[in-house]
Amino acid sequence: MTVGIGFQCPGAVVLAADRQITKEGGLKWEQCKILCANLVRPNWSAIVACTYAHDPDTAANLLDDITNEFGVMLQRAKEEGMFLSRAVKEMLEEIFSQKKARDMEMLIAFGHPTNQWSPFLVKTRGSKVREGIRECIGAGDSSVLRYMSELMGRFQFTVEEAPLAAFYLVSLATRFVDRCDFDPDVLIMFNGKAEIANAQIIEKAKEKMPGFDDRLAASLWSMLTT
Repeated sequence: MTVGIGFQCPGAVVLAADRQITKEGGLKWEQCKILCANLVRPNWSAIVACTYAHDPDTAANLLDDITNEFGVMLQRAKEEGMFLSRAVKEMLEEIFSQKKARDMEMLIAFGHPTNQWSPFLVKTRGSKVREGIRECIGAGDSSVLRYMSELMGRFQFTVEEAPLAAFYLVSLATRFVDRCDFDPDVLIMFNGKAEIANAQIIEKAKEKMPGFDDRLAASLWSMLTT
């Protein structure tokens, strides 16, 4: 089981995911479920990052398909005067119509190393592709995460706030959802870069998690008793 979180922020995208990989027979190990590709070509460049809920090898293969088709898609968009978001959507619909993508869920972030366009988020589920804003995949469809995501969806997070919110949601899954485990990875796509948060940032986030629970509990108790 996987939980993946994606937040669209002003000028940024944040992705987060747990690290447990589980195979049939109960075998499990720890692995980063956020993939990233920095594409530098003679006439164009781009950054593509994703997290996924399904087979890791299939996810890597689909990311290869995206990177291989990206230049063709950009040229087509330029020739036809098409908005980039629409061209990306059509490219993804074709890629994810393949049989290997049938059970795949992905959150995909697209950015540019010199900020020629603002980072944006796309969600795929099988062959369905749509714009992403506040998204969960995998175990993110569990009730606890769906409820918390809906609450958080009422607010627009900044690039400083979103990583902590995403970390908290994934942490809930590792505590309460079967087969989600290990400290979350968090990727921030902002200002021409896509970087996974380092260990120091993760440790600081972990230190704040008990305070989140305490404040939520205190707020709920206050509402029930007034």
